[in-house]
Amino acid sequence: MRRTAAHLIIDGFAPLAVVPTRATQDRCQDRAVGLAGIWRWRWLTCFWLAWAAGVELPLMGQTSWDLARRPFRFSFTSSMFGDIRENDARAVVKGWGITLAQQLGLNVDPESRIYRSVEEVGRALLAGETDAVSMTVDEFWALPGRSNLVDRLMIGTIGETTTEEYLVLVRKDAPHQRFSDLKAKMLLAYDHPRMSVAEAWLDVALAGEGAGRLEDFRPTIVRERKLAKVVLPLFFRKADACLVNRKGFETMCEMNPQLRRDLRELGVSPHLLPMGFFFRRGYASAEADRMMSAFFRLPETPAGQQVLQVFQCSRVREEPMATLQSTLALLDQHRLLLEAEGIQPSIGAHP
Repeated sequence: MRRTAAHLIIDGFAPLAVVPTRATQDRCQDRAVGLAGIWRWRWLTCFWLAWAAGVELPLMGQTSWDLARRPFRFSFTSSMFGDIRENDARAVVKGWGITLAQQLGLNVDPESRIYRSVEEVGRALLAGETDAVSMTVDEFWALPGRSNLVDRLMIGTIGETTTEEYLVLVRKDAPHQRFSDLKAKMLLAYDHPRMSVAEAWLDVALAGEGAGRLEDFRPTIVRERKLAKVVLPLFFRKADACLVNRKGFETMCEMNPQLRRDLRELGVSPHLLPMGFFFRRGYASAEADRMMSAFFRLPETPAGQQVLQVFQCSRVREEPMATLQSTLALLDQHRLLLEAEGIQPSIGAHP
């Protein structure tokens, strides 16, 4: 073997080498193990402190090369389906993912994930198991450490509108003038993801009138997945009031003009955001931009149009996270209302 200068230097020191005793070796090994444990503990402590402070860190056990080549993974909570079956929603999102891979060359995992609680969503985002989650805003509000987990927001629009207005409707010939007049009356509520913060708003509005909470109206509250089963019974005098979204009611009025003639608004909510697509904090910005571009182009392909139908919107667009502020403030107010009565908010994806 060719001898280099390094070999000669090492050979020169060879006579000075001392072979340690067995006891010395054991003491050195114990000290090395102890130091390794200390530094491992210090590293973990620094990691969690940095995460709590919002510092972006690579996911544990993954290199930047792993993150760059990993496919984009999309997920949603089970409460996003409304009256659509889970398997149908999976199939639609899978078809869109395959289209993105084939036509745009995007690295996408077509198998979407479904989470049934906000705790599951939080664990998945923290571990990097998903890159974007579609969920209702009340679920996002309940997500532990939400500001450290997501940093970009996309919202589905209907026409040019991203928000919802919620209506409490009664018949025009009914004597009701205030929410409190509905106690012990039959109230029908539309059960849909776009109604995610409607009952929180009505709770706060009832409390403002000193009328208690919506739950005080039980057992006279009936929730229905079909909008027609909420509005038509009121029209035919089989219910006293209903809670719906303005867009849904106006669509029904286009088909049945007599609804607008015979029903009136007892109360109207402010404009609130019901749901969104949330991108994981730290997801590679270049890939995020490409995926968002694909979201913007959903209306351009049949597969994308089916995705929009699943989430009942006409297109999606990016909005600053601050867009959520007024809706989150309402949910904060609702939490304080519940806590004053010793009740913990029960929010999360449904089984």
